[in-house]
Amino acid sequence: MLLRTELRRLRIRRLVWLFVVAGILGSFFVLFTTWVSAQPITDEMREQAEMAYQDQLERWEEHGEEEIERCEEDQARMADETGENPGFDCADMMPQREHFLPHEQSLAEHVEWPGLTSAVMILGVVGLAIGTTAVAAEFSSGAMATLLTFQPRRLRVYAAKVGAVALATVPLSLLLCTILGVGMWAVFEIRGLDATVSDALLWTAVRALALLPAAAIVGAVLAFLLRSTAVVLAVVAGFAIAWEAIGVGMAQTLVPFSIRANLVGWLQYGHTYFVNACESQPDGSVFCDSTEQTVSFAWNAGFLAVVGVVLIAVGALVFRRRDLS
Repeated sequence: MLLRTELRRLRIRRLVWLFVVAGILGSFFVLFTTWVSAQPITDEMREQAEMAYQDQLERWEEHGEEEIERCEEDQARMADETGENPGFDCADMMPQREHFLPHEQSLAEHVEWPGLTSAVMILGVVGLAIGTTAVAAEFSSGAMATLLTFQPRRLRVYAAKVGAVALATVPLSLLLCTILGVGMWAVFEIRGLDATVSDALLWTAVRALALLPAAAIVGAVLAFLLRSTAVVLAVVAGFAIAWEAIGVGMAQTLVPFSIRANLVGWLQYGHTYFVNACESQPDGSVFCDSTEQTVSFAWNAGFLAVVGVVLIAVGALVFRRRDLS
């Protein structure tokens, strides 16, 4: 009964509908940027590439042997300095026609980056905004105190409001994911580019459905803790700058504990990143070696689940014990 009431209150709240419209418009804007970035190779580009290729081929016929010798000398010098073969592939330096053509992006490459980032931004921000405003408005208007006078069981109220924002955002998540997913596929298909939908891409779209309701739950819980939409947005922005951008950006070993990295891992079934190990050389230069690290999908899902459960538990405990005044 209480859950049904909360769902009805969400349905009639104008600000919620405003965020719904903003999410739909934002999704179509993402499709517009996809259309702009999905550029097929034109005849003019092919002619320019052929001219550049022929020019480089003439130079190679005149100076190719000299360049190979110089490359092999540099490779030997690097091997002596570092003790490892740098793998310059000097024998493959001859110009190749396909290297002069612009790269045609496929749908899978676009989704991996930047399509996925845009979708995460739209779904995350809309969900967070709906969850936050749905609860914070109750505190600012005094409706929460009124509600608790005839429904004093706070945990029941807490569960109803958090559950309502989660359920109410499921249809919106389905709508926005359909617009983004089908829209990106249609753009690449119309442009005549590689629009192959692999099983991995399909599962990425399925897992993306959980993003918006999860963000709405986080927004609602943060609103229970902070009681103000402005404060919630300030805390989220501060966390994104201090931890995600500065902290994780400066110390790559912290990537497994990054919300953003684990969200990407959740969508892409695992996440890879590089850790640089730099050493000073005898000649004063600095040599950096990048090591690829992998965070498993199990870690991504487990980390996000633990953070979510802890956040919900803290929100319930604080709301149950704290005075409303």
